[in-house]
Amino acid sequence: MAAKSDANYEYMWAEYKKVLDRNKEIEENSIEIYPEPSFVARIPCELEGVDEDISVVLNLCQSIHVDAPCETPDHTGQMRVRLPLSCGPLREEKDGAGNQCVAFDVVFHPEVITRCQKETAFKETVASFAFQNIQRKFKVTPAGKFQFPRIRYMGIRPAKQRIRKKTASKKVEEIGKTKTPLPSSDDDKLPPSMFQAKIPKVKAEPPPMTKQEAKMLEDFRKHVV
Repeated sequence: MAAKSDANYEYMWAEYKKVLDRNKEIEENSIEIYPEPSFVARIPCELEGVDEDISVVLNLCQSIHVDAPCETPDHTGQMRVRLPLSCGPLREEKDGAGNQCVAFDVVFHPEVITRCQKETAFKETVASFAFQNIQRKFKVTPAGKFQFPRIRYMGIRPAKQRIRKKTASKKVEEIGKTKTPLPSSDDDKLPPSMFQAKIPKVKAEPPPMTKQEAKMLEDFRKHVV
């Protein structure tokens, strides 16, 4: 009996240690960021199991810790724009009229936000790009065009996010080999080629829904049906 208890204890301790090691690795290779709200994009969508269209809200935020945009050639040599981002989890919100919607905090480098605030077409392109992963992950279908309410944020405030660290040497190596960095934050004017370069569609599969996100989405369906 004692041997069995010892075996159970060793197994539980081994599993607990795995969790500790995993959390330590995450902390060592990532940093917490506190996004700054910038503007809101909203789009009506169809959600399976819901008769009426729902609103998906993107709180577009900025942080200097998210990589700056850059241009990089694809396999054909055509220049493409790379727009690094960080997307927070799904949550429920209510708009000014009291209607329920689902919201996400999406964080870009300040250079991207600056251009969005100056150029409507670029703002729509960035909102569409940010929406791609959400569309694939949560199986929602656009049912209209983006709208941009005159508010900086829907909700109380952006939640902190954790993003992967980037080493300085890796950044230098990538830029030196294949990528053309955009101007520093001291000069917010993007190069003319940025207007011609295309932003690629997201090809990689988004991470699966967490149990919490799946439950929230199911609860949302029940509320709006």
